[in-house]
Amino acid sequence: SGPGGTSGQPARATAFHARPAAENGRRKAFVEEASSHLGKPYVWGGRSPSSGFYCSGLVQYSMDVVWPGNKVPRVSRDQQSAGKPVASAADLKTGDLVFTGSPAKHVMIFIEDGELVEAMGRKYGVRRSELASRIGGKPHSFATYFE
Repeated sequence: SGPGGTSGQPARATAFHARPAAENGRRKAFVEEASSHLGKPYVWGGRSPSSGFYCSGLVQYSMDVVWPGNKVPRVSRDQQSAGKPVASAADLKTGDLVFTGSPAKHVMIFIEDGELVEAMGRKYGVRRSELASRIGGKPHSFATYFE
């Protein structure tokens, strides 16, 4: 979703291979980085703390800060395709991505305990929300860039 989309299939991201403690630390850092932008404005195509964020821009920017070698695609549908699928909401771990739409039109970051951080429209900006209310009744999927 958003400007700057690419045509064709994105390259699959290289997953982070390390001990579980290192992976958990990186997941936590990713969520903390995204959460540090709560209250920032929603800006179509935005991916900067100084100007604001679009949903996929928040994901891409936050991942780049904590894991510069993991090249997350620019738009949500490509982020969905390049990530490793997660089977269900029950399997989500901190830092996994939640997509709505098929193909994806929106992406959110799973925090824990059914909560998300997302850049959600001009009215809300970057905010926390609840998983159940954001995916209920909508086509959705999950993916990870970890493991």
